[in-house]
Amino acid sequence: MKNITRHGSPSVAVIGAGLSGLAAAALLAKRGFKVDVLEQAHQPGGSSGAFKRGNAVFDAGSAMMFGFGPTGFNPHTLLFNELEEPIAVIEHASMYRIHFAGQEIVFHADVESFLDALAQLFPGEIGNIRRFYAFLQDLYDNVIMKDPSLLSPSEIPFREMLARGIRAPLTQMRMLPLLVTSAAALLRRFTTSPDVMHFFDKLTSTYCYTTMEETPAIMAVTMFVENHRSGSYYIHGSTQVYAGKLEKAIEKYGGTMHYGSKVTAFEPEGRSIRAARLADGTRIEADYFIYSGTVWNLYQKLLPRHAVPSSLARKVAATVPTPASIILYATVRREAFPSGTGPVEMLVEDTEALAESEITLYIPTMDDPSLNEPGCHSVLAIGPSFRKWPTPEELASGNPRVREDYEAAKQEEGLRIIEYLNSYFPSFRENLISWEVGSPVTIERYTLKNGGAVAGPRQMMGQELLRRQHASTRWSNLFCCGESTTMGTGTPAVVISGLSAADVILRKEKLPEYRYCNNRGFVQYLRSPAPLYAADWPQSAGNLCLWCEHDTCRQACPWHMDIRGMLRRLYSGNTEGAQRLLFHAGGEGTAIPCSQCRDQPCLRACRRRQVLGTSVPIPEILLQLQKSGTDSQLPSL
Repeated sequence: MKNITRHGSPSVAVIGAGLSGLAAAALLAKRGFKVDVLEQAHQPGGSSGAFKRGNAVFDAGSAMMFGFGPTGFNPHTLLFNELEEPIAVIEHASMYRIHFAGQEIVFHADVESFLDALAQLFPGEIGNIRRFYAFLQDLYDNVIMKDPSLLSPSEIPFREMLARGIRAPLTQMRMLPLLVTSAAALLRRFTTSPDVMHFFDKLTSTYCYTTMEETPAIMAVTMFVENHRSGSYYIHGSTQVYAGKLEKAIEKYGGTMHYGSKVTAFEPEGRSIRAARLADGTRIEADYFIYSGTVWNLYQKLLPRHAVPSSLARKVAATVPTPASIILYATVRREAFPSGTGPVEMLVEDTEALAESEITLYIPTMDDPSLNEPGCHSVLAIGPSFRKWPTPEELASGNPRVREDYEAAKQEEGLRIIEYLNSYFPSFRENLISWEVGSPVTIERYTLKNGGAVAGPRQMMGQELLRRQHASTRWSNLFCCGESTTMGTGTPAVVISGLSAADVILRKEKLPEYRYCNNRGFVQYLRSPAPLYAADWPQSAGNLCLWCEHDTCRQACPWHMDIRGMLRRLYSGNTEGAQRLLFHAGGEGTAIPCSQCRDQPCLRACRRRQVLGTSVPIPEILLQLQKSGTDSQLPSL
């Protein structure tokens, strides 16, 4: 990559193409900023992306989406409405089923149905639990949603906060204690039952990896009420479509994606950032920088030590991470799961503490059967891992003993999870077709999340909300979003953090900011099971590609075209983005003449040929892509 220096409109370099960075980039691109997104991986999404094994699609991590409802506090809905980008989501009839203390509780979207289910588990406490929920719903309706805001609390302008206080002083007085009180303190107003507290500990652990004692009360209100009001969803076509739609919006509004671009350092100059430097030595200059990674990487790796005040360095070093996670990805026959199994099953054996047996099982093919071969399910099972794992540096050292021990540990952990799942679903093991393990080392390698802590710092009292990293930093043009910031864990939270970072920059430029809005119809709601995702062009063409980590097709192509990038964009319906890559490859707005390439080395190099026996028909797809658009219709790169 050449050194990047932007002139003219304000320029923004966004570091990281997870959901928070993509959201900030897309919103700023729509406002006319010159946006460059720098991502170390070969595709967008981070832990909300996906990968393929043969014809099977697997979500990398996020596989259940809250915040997509037609009403309520729904940041995903707002984002796609503001970007004017359509997306289809599959609505769950219930959020999930929790296997708790030998009983099964369905987490119904309808609160009353859920409370009826809890009455079976806690017959002597259900009256207290009902009063607790009535209290939470009152706070939600008359405090949280009285004057809703999708800005991070740390970024709401003082003038706006003052106006809210004048409009509704009692509402604001009720809001403030929720910021400094734990969820457990709220619950203890209604019950002192340890069993009830342990149950709600598991619910908060599902959302943000914390107990009720650790969780801020305001988060309990949104978790325990908002999720019932708005429901839970799955992205039609996998979470990669969500990331791909944001990539499409960025490119539609003139932004540029740079993959394989790992930022290794910031260059501060006084109280501003002069440039960011990539691993290959490229320098990126911009008016603004948005960083979407972890606070540990920012302050301990990217910024020079002398630039970070000692008090800040100590605070970052003392920040407690969420537990490391381990993930089993598997293809199983449909017979593995009995009738009544839902797309999300939470398995809890130890009701009093977080344990490795606390597994959340996602089966997205129950919602979207097109993600695997007919008769097969894609399975994602994720839980905490307390085992000592090597660091990525130790694994890359070349020491054969470290590698052997690591592979043995992955095998052992995979078999442990398989046996555990089999104890709940007795035909799971016999219907298992293939599996692999994503260890904490794998997670850190692909997402740069330190130690495999998928949710960054714990959103717990002492390092909660306003005590976390704000969007603004001590450098005037460096801003932050993502799981390390005020909003913390979960896809709705990180999207809000991205919107907040974008709004702070818009505020500095005296441009219109983004605010809460109702659904404008860009989110389409489907019932489960949804129709096949990749039934027609262009998704069907993009679905043929395996989205390989090492794109041998590009290496074989005489013009080194980003074939993988084009096909992945087609999968998300980003035809114009794929066309831009095609016409850019030819130079001066000319498409590559695949029809004149006699040898067609891309077909021989295609990994699909090795895995599934037939190559992706690359020349035919690119010719079709060429016919469906001309360079005169496409913005320049």
